[in-house]
Amino acid sequence: MKKNRVVSLMIALVLVFSALFQAAPAKAATNTIVDVAASDPRFSTLVTALQAAGLDATLQGPGPFTVFAPTNDAFAKLPKGTVDALLADIPALTNVLTYHVVGGSLASGDVISASSVDTVQGSKAIIRKVGKNYFINNARIIITDIPADNGVIHVINRVIIPPAKNIMETIREDSRFDTLEAAIDAAGLAGVLESAGPFTLFAPTDAAFKKLPKGTVEALLADIPALTNVLTYHVLAGASFARDVNMLISADTVQGSPVIFRKTDGRLFVNRSMIQRADLLASNGVIHVMDRVLLPPTKDIVQTLSDDKRFETLVTAVDAAGLVGTLQGAGPFTVYAPTDAAFKKLPKGTLEALLADIPALTSVLTYHVSADEIFRGEIRMLDTLPTVNGAEIDVQIKRGRLMLNNARLVQSDILTTNGVIHVIDVVLLPPAP
Repeated sequence: MKKNRVVSLMIALVLVFSALFQAAPAKAATNTIVDVAASDPRFSTLVTALQAAGLDATLQGPGPFTVFAPTNDAFAKLPKGTVDALLADIPALTNVLTYHVVGGSLASGDVISASSVDTVQGSKAIIRKVGKNYFINNARIIITDIPADNGVIHVINRVIIPPAKNIMETIREDSRFDTLEAAIDAAGLAGVLESAGPFTLFAPTDAAFKKLPKGTVEALLADIPALTNVLTYHVLAGASFARDVNMLISADTVQGSPVIFRKTDGRLFVNRSMIQRADLLASNGVIHVMDRVLLPPTKDIVQTLSDDKRFETLVTAVDAAGLVGTLQGAGPFTVYAPTDAAFKKLPKGTLEALLADIPALTSVLTYHVSADEIFRGEIRMLDTLPTVNGAEIDVQIKRGRLMLNNARLVQSDILTTNGVIHVIDVVLLPPAP
């Protein structure tokens, strides 16, 4: 009987506690980004700024958000009076603070693998690696992955300031680009480079324009279609930062023809122009400072081969096979072009026999053509190359040399209006059917 009373009492207590817990309201989460920052004395200036801008409520919302949080020391590095001026100008303060916020929760691995991040402010911020350190714009990321219920905080050692000027405004205010500015105005392209974009501009300096043959700049300024053709060859649609370019082989320009990227001795080149300074941020994209003017191709494959005395035999063979019209077509094509010296390596009488046997000549020539643009950087990653002939070319790297079958690639990436030419030192002979 006593045992039954004890069991009954325990059941009653369980029911009472259960009712109390059900009646008690759920405790609100208190570890938001703002709560984490407010609990850390290193971020008192940031918290004050968030409260002044009315952004503390936003960053206490569900998010998720990623905040690149400047410390008090970071704010102290700003020019004297800057913080007070921002606190007195709420729109400007909001503009700066939202540039430190990214929508979504980005862990450190996500951040360091990106070339840029899209901020809530609207402009991009660049992620760069310098030595063993990672930077967002000019601010070093010193602590990562501080968790909050509604996102994550990464600590930075400087306040990052969003770009205030668009590409054209940036060009106008930099004395290195007086010739480029005049050319853009003459071509009527200033409005484009002031628009929303984003764009990437490969910007030649005045010194770069001076490297052109005498009279070239004056001739371009007198021929607006030609000038426009050259200038639009310096522009990519979208913002491509140095880390993006470093991972690319080529990119199509606004002009329509591609540019080729390569890295040599730690320096980044676009075609044959070196990037002297990368990643000048603008509100509508990014500018890379170039040491040479980029000139788009103006001749097709046949014209390019015909103008080069190294390829007289090849041009004769293409003409004899009736392939001139094809290689002047829209393409794009890749031609692996044997020099006259390469043809001389053939057994005696082989060339004459081919010129007398058009089907056999056509088979050999089409074995030197791929139906697409394949640049050197892409060839290096392939085991074989497809050809118009139908048979494939073997690709190997021997002693650091790029080999196509038994032919060495001696010059690569000669751009034309309808494709690309690679120079080889041996005539390729297709396998027997």
